Amino acid sequence: MKPVVESYVPPAGIRHAVTAGETWISLAKRIGIDPWDLIEFNFPGIKLVKQRDFQ
Repeated sequence: MKPVVESYVPPAGIRHAVTAGETWISLAKRIGIDPWDLIEFNFPGIKLVKQRDFQ
């Protein structure tokens, strides 16, 4: 699997400058989705990696 380039912006994505104290969990909660869905949206294919090797 290829790494996602740093400049990647998902289709329909909204740029967000992360601030101190924010987490995937807090960001996902704010928009009402599962944190892993938010991570997958930003880093396509990561759920597959997680399923194969959680560490």
